Amino acid sequence: MPGGRSWIAILLFTAGCGDRQPPAPPEAPRDDGLHNVLPVGDGLFSGSSPEGDAGFDSLQSHGIRTIISVDGAPPDVAAARARGMRYVHIPVGYGGITRDQAVLLCKAATDLPGPIYVHCHHGKHRGPAACTLIRLARGGWAAADAVAFLKAAGTDPRYEGLYANARDFPTPTEAELRTCPSNFPERVDVGGLAARMVEIDELWDRIRTKPAVTDVVQLIEQYRECARLPDTSKMPFPHAEAAARDLERALRTPDDASWKAAINRSAGLCTKCHHDFRDRPHR
Repeated sequence: MPGGRSWIAILLFTAGCGDRQPPAPPEAPRDDGLHNVLPVGDGLFSGSSPEGDAGFDSLQSHGIRTIISVDGAPPDVAAARARGMRYVHIPVGYGGITRDQAVLLCKAATDLPGPIYVHCHHGKHRGPAACTLIRLARGGWAAADAVAFLKAAGTDPRYEGLYANARDFPTPTEAELRTCPSNFPERVDVGGLAARMVEIDELWDRIRTKPAVTDVVQLIEQYRECARLPDTSKMPFPHAEAAARDLERALRTPDDASWKAAINRSAGLCTKCHHDFRDRPHR
């Protein structure tokens, strides 16, 4: 493997340090088509979405048997199947992982064969957060270990819900795991642009009523996710994301006039986009 130890060597390193080893190893595996890969221990790995054949070939070469995606984008189930790997799709949000989602993640990681690779899009936020819950449920980690792993993975502290999951995760009970469905989905339809816009509208309702940085951070991610959808390349989501980032920065200052002006600019982009792409009749 170019640029570092094999995954097996790193897995042995983490296994040999005992249950309370530092979550981040001294060197992370790197392979073609994968980014931000980190071993979590106990046959569990976190990283980015596999990019093309190279990414799936890298996973196959290191013996990965199950891939769990917590990203909203549909996974390439066929590419995984062709290499003898099983895909499970449990999309989660940046605002935090719900209890049902957490139990399903732990159930899948218990029932399905390992080694297991858990990924979001970039492998820095939702994927590592999902891995911490699985690792906490397996035992050997305390909340401090989970938070330390999120920091090592580069999980943005603005995603307070993901950090709250790591700090306050109650281990699933036997009853929860027993009653949790075991027909783990390979692909989940999270809805297209219309579904995203409903969530964006709800965020804007809260922001207009009581501006909060946590809501604006989620708004930024919604715009980013919209830009990844098919047929949205002509829509101004990158500009909307930039304006929302300006709004976040303004809200972190004591200058009321600054964030009020930023809200108006950001909301104005939404109004214009609705006029250009939603409200006008299309022929």
